[in-house]
Amino acid sequence: MTRIWLTDLSDALPANCELHGFDVSAGQYPPGEWLPENVSLHEHDAFAPFAPEMLGSFDVVNLRFFITLLNGENIHTLIRNLKTLLKPGGFLHWLDFDPRSAKAISIRPDVPMPRTESVVSIMRNVQPDLDLWISHGSDLFELAGLDPITYERIQLRKHLRPLWNDCHIMGMEELSRRMIGNSDGDADIPSPLRQEIKNLGAEFAQGSSIDAQWFMMVGQMPGGQQ
Repeated sequence: MTRIWLTDLSDALPANCELHGFDVSAGQYPPGEWLPENVSLHEHDAFAPFAPEMLGSFDVVNLRFFITLLNGENIHTLIRNLKTLLKPGGFLHWLDFDPRSAKAISIRPDVPMPRTESVVSIMRNVQPDLDLWISHGSDLFELAGLDPITYERIQLRKHLRPLWNDCHIMGMEELSRRMIGNSDGDADIPSPLRQEIKNLGAEFAQGSSIDAQWFMMVGQMPGGQQ
């Protein structure tokens, strides 16, 4: 995902713009030879301080799809680390989904969807402290010393639901492999668990999905030119 977004962005920006991506593992990075010349990918844990040469270097820092890794303690460490990357006047942009808004939906309400509802229950309850540290606003950025620019709620568009469903299937497969310490495909995923994933896929094929709202917030580092 890190590489995809930056590669798309490189096509929309001047060639002299430098784009850097960070992930805790480089395991899914493509060879550097396959990247645009102005895209560099790094292996780094965002909860740890960034290298000195990166500090104060970025006009924009984009954070996305981090919500499942966060809690009331590490969120402040993360934002503090990301803030150190910004130039004066630079922008921190965060796009993510709100697990509290998750609900099972279907184009066929008469058809049971127990596995879809089960996944929704997990999503809504996996972070019991969520209400304590994330609000419907930019409070987190303000607490970190950033000037709030915008906060928006975004509804998933209907034509993207098949892709969203596929993301849930892949996420469950990845979680299953991690649970058994295997990253070499699904051959060693226990049969009952594999069947549950197939059953979820069957419900999706019949028109069920997981609805959720996304949030997008932007904060600005003080000190830039007005």
